[in-house]
Amino acid sequence: MISKPEYIISSLLKKILAITLLLLFISFNEAYAQAPSLEITSYSDLLDVDDNNLVGLNDVLSYSIKVKNTGNIELTNVTLTYVFLGLDSSTLTLGSEPTYSSSDGTSSEGTLDVGETATYLASYTFNQAGIDAGGVDLSILGTASSPGNTNDVTDQSDNANDSDGNILNDSNVTTVGSEVDSS
Repeated sequence: MISKPEYIISSLLKKILAITLLLLFISFNEAYAQAPSLEITSYSDLLDVDDNNLVGLNDVLSYSIKVKNTGNIELTNVTLTYVFLGLDSSTLTLGSEPTYSSSDGTSSEGTLDVGETATYLASYTFNQAGIDAGGVDLSILGTASSPGNTNDVTDQSDNANDSDGNILNDSNVTTVGSEVDSS
């Protein structure tokens, strides 16, 4: 027969064990919960066709768009939509729309494993409409699906230039007449 103090201690230890197991379960679920996340960054490189070191007519902008799975679960149905405008808000047309180029992992186009980055390419040749608009502005929205969900992950592109004071979700802008960065 168990004495009353031993029973109390035994009962207390069972409750402590149950609470400990519950806390471990909660911690495990929080640590390993699905957290889908996507990061879109667009880079641009200008070919200064006339070598005058200024953005102008017939110069060619090449865009490299990096789409990274920053979450902890595979993403599928990755799609990009873009808005390409003149700096006067006129609608312009890319010479080539964002097209899948490669991946630093083994996934096929439209799928990203955890930590994987896919690269898409696009281009624009400055024509008179782009000159008249004062320059161009490219903004990209990435959308993907996580397991059991559809189109539940989105990100607005960033231009990778944090020195402009905007560290998130700013479009890629090229102004006519600006100096070509030779770095």
